[in-house]
Amino acid sequence: MLAGIGVVLDGTAFRLWGLKRDHRLLNERIAKAKQNTKQLGFRIQMAQQPEFIEKAARDQFDLVKEGDLIFIFSDDGADASDKAEKASKN
Repeated sequence: MLAGIGVVLDGTAFRLWGLKRDHRLLNERIAKAKQNTKQLGFRIQMAQQPEFIEKAARDQFDLVKEGDLIFIFSDDGADASDKAEKASKN
């Protein structure tokens, strides 16, 4: 009983609790880092393939290849439809 009180009073119990908490948090960070490493490894493997490189370039830089159908949308929506309507009447 006296030993239990001594452990609580000198802070050993709190240090032990803090160490257990830190251990749990570090294990969670390690698990997340391992998952991230796995995902990056997969992306590295994919980046070796020409299809992946082409798709990434097309998505990132809005590139198109020959034969692609391109749609161009106007930012001023209603004005464009009014102009088209007026043009069709003339």
